[in-house]
Amino acid sequence: MTYLFDDIANFTDENYFTMLNAVSGGRAEKSLRYRYMADKKTSLIAYLLLLYGLRNEFGADTQPEFSVGKFGKPYIPGSRISFNMSHTRKGVMCSIFQNRVGCDIESEIRKPVEAPSVFCRNEISLIRRQERLFTKLWTLKEAYAKCMGFGLTENLTVIDFTEFVLKEKFETNGKQFLSRHRGDLYYSVCIDGRQEDIQNVRFLKSEELLEMKGRI
Repeated sequence: MTYLFDDIANFTDENYFTMLNAVSGGRAEKSLRYRYMADKKTSLIAYLLLLYGLRNEFGADTQPEFSVGKFGKPYIPGSRISFNMSHTRKGVMCSIFQNRVGCDIESEIRKPVEAPSVFCRNEISLIRRQERLFTKLWTLKEAYAKCMGFGLTENLTVIDFTEFVLKEKFETNGKQFLSRHRGDLYYSVCIDGRQEDIQNVRFLKSEELLEMKGRI
């Protein structure tokens, strides 16, 4: 399932410090490394979405211990659960599945860039004609890369999303993809395999995250 949060305006500085004191030291330190409060908040919220999802779906009542893969993707050693988190200034997401998963959320990018190691010729041609599709294509590439466990430094031109760019849900290369937008927030999810329902999405509010205090 994918959990999303765009209620940023209602997650106050006071809320941030309240929840910061409730999470593990490592996650608190990671959030505090960010320079700006907006980024500190979204980093913490991403972790809170993970804790919410683990409790909601698996009944987990403790905070997980993480290990980190080659390109910085966290995972829970010895667990059958796969998760991925992403955040931008206006929105946060966390996808939790049993198969490998990658996700990405971005505010609409107004000035597209032609990245030849990311977009294939068909995609670059499409972006030149319809710049508004850039953000959707970017989140799809990010979600795919994170699902596969490598970074955008890899050659991502091997997968071409041109024929799927107007679809919300599709399958290609043995992966399921979901790509939607809400306002100027675009988000995409990629799952390895067909066994799980990728369309299960839930938006949470600030009060739902704050209710977790004392239970994590």
